[in-house]
Amino acid sequence: MEKKDGVYIRINGEEKFITKPPSNGFGQTTVSWANGKPTTAENKETIKLNK
Repeated sequence: MEKKDGVYIRINGEEKFITKPPSNGFGQTTVSWANGKPTTAENKETIKLNK
C-alpha cells in the first residue's frame, strides 16, 4: 500500500496520519510528548517573502 506524503506517528502500535505537507512546501510540525506517548501536534507554515 502506497502512503501519501505527510507526518505519521505510531500510538499504541498503530500508525496514525497527522497532517499533510504545507501547501507552499515550507513549514514544520512539532509533536509534544507526555509519559512516553505523543499528546499534541502543532503545525506552522512558513511564508517565503524573497522568491
